[in-house]
Amino acid sequence: MPDHRLQNFPFLSQEEFAEGCVRLEKKLKGAVGFGDVGLSHEGGVVCGLVVRREVLGGICAGGDGVGVGGDEDGDSEGKVQSEEEAEDDESLPKARSKSTWKVEYHLHLSRTYQLPILYFNLYPPSQSFSSSTAPATLTQVYEILTTATSRDTLRSVGVQGAISQTDHPTLGVPYYFVHPCGTAAAMGEWRRLGESGGVDAHEDFDAEKYLAVWVGVVGGVVGFFLPSGCYGILREV
Repeated sequence: MPDHRLQNFPFLSQEEFAEGCVRLEKKLKGAVGFGDVGLSHEGGVVCGLVVRREVLGGICAGGDGVGVGGDEDGDSEGKVQSEEEAEDDESLPKARSKSTWKVEYHLHLSRTYQLPILYFNLYPPSQSFSSSTAPATLTQVYEILTTATSRDTLRSVGVQGAISQTDHPTLGVPYYFVHPCGTAAAMGEWRRLGESGGVDAHEDFDAEKYLAVWVGVVGGVVGFFLPSGCYGILREV
């Protein structure tokens, strides 16, 4: 059997990263309702993974991020407000109607850090997935893709915050990205916890499992989560 063990954990070679992307793509393609998933290529070689999804945003002023549950009318259907309740409501922030935003995630390997980096752009409901389309502002990114409890913490990371904008490594147009400065430490902590539970991470931690953990560590910051059907990858670690 081929040896899929990572040679320099928590760092990845381009070959290991490409292998992980190929295997994870197959899992995600089989997930119902997850979104459009595909591989990106450079010079005929796999260089990343692309996921396009629609997310529910604009729940209310300063909303709590993506995918907050409830139908369009929430739980208010059939309730009759008293005069006092109506007056109280007037002092609250005006709720905005829910709208479907579009988010495009690109997983690439940093040649500098030898770690995956998550690039992404968020597009307003009226826009389409396109490099020529103006993406959402950073303020909108924080409001739509992050939770209220994590927002201030993310903004306080480093000088510019955990989320910044730069040119996409292959497309050459501006994309947001989650800075990888804490990735190695976070992945190392996952490995330490696994080993304390009796798991030999060096033996069992291949590129696909690495990326599955990494999505949970980094992707969740901006609303990118694996579908429940992929959790089995982690149980094998």
